[in-house]
Amino acid sequence: MLCPFFNWVPRVFISDFTSIIGGLIIVYIIGIPIAAFTSLLTNALNSLGTSSLLVFGGVVGLLSGVDFGGPINKTVFAFVLTMQAEGINGPITALQLVNTATPIGFGLAYFIAKMFRKNIYTRSEIETLKSAVPMGVINIVEGVIPIVMNDIVRCVTAVAIGGAAGGATTMVLGADATVPFGGVLMLPTMSQPWTGAVAILVNVLVTGLALALLKKNVKEDEQVEIEEEDIG
Repeated sequence: MLCPFFNWVPRVFISDFTSIIGGLIIVYIIGIPIAAFTSLLTNALNSLGTSSLLVFGGVVGLLSGVDFGGPINKTVFAFVLTMQAEGINGPITALQLVNTATPIGFGLAYFIAKMFRKNIYTRSEIETLKSAVPMGVINIVEGVIPIVMNDIVRCVTAVAIGGAAGGATTMVLGADATVPFGGVLMLPTMSQPWTGAVAILVNVLVTGLALALLKKNVKEDEQVEIEEEDIG
């Protein structure tokens, strides 16, 4: 009767012991350097002038948009979320507003292209936009991935340009959402909601214009041919 008990006790002890040791390592060995580095970045950001904020916001915006919610975006998110924990809300606001503006920019590009007498999307891509744009409003950028995969270089280039413009605008104007997600729903959490609205507008306009100019014209017969290939 006692043997199962004695066999069980060491396992519980080992589990608790390793958990405690692991926690101590994270807090005192890994955590201290990370906290010091975060504090250094926070102080550096607080000391930046307008021109430096422009560059910093542009870099955050560019990296946030180029892989449409992928690993680069998530890495930047982890970094700016740490900064938000230190009371610096600008960088995470830049990232989230870029995610919000990108799909809307894809939608605007359709109308801008029409002004240039261009058809930049196939019929199936237009159908994709009907769901991707509303998803973007609430900060879901992945809806445009099917469109991007059909023309990766031009789409990524346009989004990088638009994201850099939007991120820079966010930082320079001082948009400071206090929540890390939500799309346009983030605006009411800002001390000056108009700054976020302007940043989104700039990002949307630049992305839309860049897409309209960079993407090739898709002729009507090519639209039908591409759709038939997708169906087949």
